[in-house]
Amino acid sequence: MAVAFAASATVIYRWIDENGRTHVSDVVPEKYKKSATRVDSAQYEAPPESRKEAEQRAAKEKAVVDESAKRRASAPPAAPASVISTSALK
Repeated sequence: MAVAFAASATVIYRWIDENGRTHVSDVVPEKYKKSATRVDSAQYEAPPESRKEAEQRAAKEKAVVDESAKRRASAPPAAPASVISTSALK
C-alpha cells in the first residue's frame, strides 16, 4: 500500500448550511461561497520525520503483501475436497 503526501497544504473551506450542519471541504458549493471561510490546513500536516516514518512503514507493508502474493501465485493448487455420499455413511 503506497502512501503519497502532498508537498503543500491543501486549501480547505468551512461553511454552515441552511440546516445548521457544518461542512468542511476543498470544494464549496456555489450558494455557500460567500459564507465559507478558509481553514488553515497547514496545522494538520504531518512533520517531515513523521512522513518519513509513514513512508517506511508503507514500504515494509507493501513488501510483505508482495511476498505473500508471490507465494500464493507459486503454490500448487489445493486438492479438491473429498465428497462422501450419504449412502456410504450407512
